[in-house]
Amino acid sequence: MELKNLTTFYHASRFLNYSKTAEYLNFTQPAVTKQIKGLEEELGQQLFMRMGNKTYLTPAGTLLQNYAKKIFELVEELDNEMSHLATNSGILRIGADISFITNNLQPVISEFYRTNPNIQTKIITSNSSLVIPRILMNELDVGFISGDHDNAQIINVDISDDPVIMVVSSQIYYKYKLSYIKKKYPLIRYKSPSFYSKQLEYFLKINHLTDHGSIEFSNLEAVKSAAVQGVGISAVTKDIVYQELKSGILIEIEEKYSPVSIKTSMIYHKEKEQWASIQSLQKLVKKLWVGDSSNEV
Repeated sequence: MELKNLTTFYHASRFLNYSKTAEYLNFTQPAVTKQIKGLEEELGQQLFMRMGNKTYLTPAGTLLQNYAKKIFELVEELDNEMSHLATNSGILRIGADISFITNNLQPVISEFYRTNPNIQTKIITSNSSLVIPRILMNELDVGFISGDHDNAQIINVDISDDPVIMVVSSQIYYKYKLSYIKKKYPLIRYKSPSFYSKQLEYFLKINHLTDHGSIEFSNLEAVKSAAVQGVGISAVTKDIVYQELKSGILIEIEEKYSPVSIKTSMIYHKEKEQWASIQSLQKLVKKLWVGDSSNEV
């Protein structure tokens, strides 16, 4: 059953007049008659009957009218839902390492919710190495990762390229000489099967810091917390400790280290490139990453 024939029938059942139906639909009357006749032949039922000067629905016509009304109500509901999607509504699933969520995404998500109140945002903690496969399996809509990828199905948006720095608690820094700190305090190291961890280790290696006594954590937030608490010194990217450096809780050790930087990217499947919610999030990420508009790229 063609929808155009059902549409013609539905309006004819309302007007009970082929001429008015043709005028309303901007058809010719023969076209209306032909479509109704085709529908009757398809259904094997007479839909209209003529009694005197008036046209009436047959029992089959009344039944079809009721179902047609339900069908077009559903079509209208579908159109409305589709319109909502085009104006930012629905669900957006965002996957990122806990460090990104804690240090970078909070101001972004706060503003995203304010400007897109109809979108249900789900923040899912996920190791960077798992974000790409979860996007490919449609378990995530957007992800944030460290480093690069070579998957042609995924769109990559560069956010930042942050330098690795050495940091220490201000309590220690202002209490002891730097030579004493480097000798007596351990190196707080982040060890995990991730690109970020490998780059930190590379920084330590090329700057001849790997022989230093160390304490290892598999969680980057634990590394930062240990540094803040004065447990030791640590190598992290500047964006991870942005707020702590700004408030003076942590101090950057400014020595001549061989530079290493780690790129951060926002990624999503190319099939979702036109999603209004993803485009909106992307604009806010570029503006507010690390909570500072000066970081705009």
